[in-house]
Amino acid sequence: MATDVQPGADIKSELEKSNLTRQSTQTTETTNAYFHQNQAADGRKMRRIIAEDPEWNLMTVPLLSELCIRSIVKHYQTHPRHDELTDKIRKKVLAQIPTTIPLKISSELISSEDYWQRCCKAKYRVCDVTRYGNSWKRMYFERELKSVVENFVPNRSDWTKLNELIALGAHYVRRLDIQQLLPPVELERREFNLDNEEDEEEEAGNVKDKVDCDHFDFTSLIPKLKHLEEIKVVYGVKDCGMNFEWQLFEFTKKDCQVLAKCVSQSHTLRALHINWSKIDDDKIRLFISQILDHPTLVELNLAHNVISDRGSRAIGKFLNGHSK
Repeated sequence: MATDVQPGADIKSELEKSNLTRQSTQTTETTNAYFHQNQAADGRKMRRIIAEDPEWNLMTVPLLSELCIRSIVKHYQTHPRHDELTDKIRKKVLAQIPTTIPLKISSELISSEDYWQRCCKAKYRVCDVTRYGNSWKRMYFERELKSVVENFVPNRSDWTKLNELIALGAHYVRRLDIQQLLPPVELERREFNLDNEEDEEEEAGNVKDKVDCDHFDFTSLIPKLKHLEEIKVVYGVKDCGMNFEWQLFEFTKKDCQVLAKCVSQSHTLRALHINWSKIDDDKIRLFISQILDHPTLVELNLAHNVISDRGSRAIGKFLNGHSK
């Protein structure tokens, strides 16, 4: 017996399938649009593995060795110990130790050149280690000592920091390169009475008497540097600007006596440079008389001073027995 087919039912069924297909397509398009929109904003949130991040990993808990390294670095200033560690772990510890550790700790315990390289680069913009025998530790102590001496004001600055630095770094210093020596504090406080020329001249004379006392006293520095081979010094002030005075560039008689005494006591010194210091004939003759029998000095540079023939004869007498 034949079954009757209802055309209306078939049409209804086809319409329902068409609506479902259309809804599915719209949902897919909406999902794709949302995906692309968020991926453009932050593609990292749509991925489970981020290969571009070198620190990303599946581990939720760090290794015990990493936790130990972090603890050692964190407490290194109060418990500075790393000699018992393996070479691999010691390198990681030294690479993470901050460069702000006090010198009284790092100077004795840390010999790693990598650590001292980080210290130098953190403090100085230009670092040419070839000028320091390829030793970063030597560079650090020589430049630190240079900075303290160049900014030392006689009769005002405290010797505590300088003495501590000498005690910690004397073994590493081979050269002193001092480009300025500040005058005593009295010169900075000079005030002339512009209304009275006689008072001005009298006050200027009194100030000069005070200035002649000395600059930096090298007797507390040079004899303690047992490996010192070269000294470069300028008795003057850099960047003085409108405060320029000739007294700022004067090698006084007492400066001459102090430096000559220190040089004569340094039996490892091979080169001495005193430039731009207004050294005259009387002072150079006095200076040469104190170092005439120096056992190791072979180079003497006195460029840009005020030495004439009389002083040059004294220099020639010194060079006869010491020049190469």
